[in-house]
Amino acid sequence: EIVGTIIGGYDGRRGMIYHLAVHMSVRGQGIGTLLLREVEQRLHAKGCLKCYLLVTAGNADAIQFYEQRNWREMKDDRIFGKEFS
Repeated sequence: EIVGTIIGGYDGRRGMIYHLAVHMSVRGQGIGTLLLREVEQRLHAKGCLKCYLLVTAGNADAIQFYEQRNWREMKDDRIFGKEFS
């Protein structure tokens, strides 16, 4: 049974964590930490020195999760988006 997933990528310049999810029934058991650590190690092994991820401003649980794992808000970078209809 799959209880967690993570998607990350590296374009040769920057890394990106696109998605990390752990089923609610097994949260708090370290699965998310293990998944994140594995992707971080793989990205670094490919030469990645800087990685990004996006968190919805109101998602306090995710913000706390990443902050506890030494991820920091990048105040010098700006995120741009465009919605297509």
